[in-house]
Amino acid sequence: MAHSKTRFERPYFVTPHAVIRYRERFRKCSAAQAIYSIQAALQEVYVDVPRGKRFRILGGFDWTVGSRLYALVTPGEGEWPAIVTVYRFGTRDRKYRKLYPPHLQRDDWH
Repeated sequence: MAHSKTRFERPYFVTPHAVIRYRERFRKCSAAQAIYSIQAALQEVYVDVPRGKRFRILGGFDWTVGSRLYALVTPGEGEWPAIVTVYRFGTRDRKYRKLYPPHLQRDDWH
């Protein structure tokens, strides 16, 4: 499945660390598929939480695995924002909830 020619309206630089975390937390796939899935999930952002001037948290939906995908985003070195890591909420991902303000820390996010 090659996605090298796909152009996204809202492109991001996906770091190697984010690719590794995607493959650990969501599904085993190639690096190219992981980058495509992360990019695609963040085209329609439904959570955008500013966390100071240094980074923000964006949330989208990864249709390849049927799960919400959250990304830690920083200003990139170029014109694209950089995806530092990706994660999802669930029973094993409770440690990430502290990144959100209290009104967004909900137990029903999976």
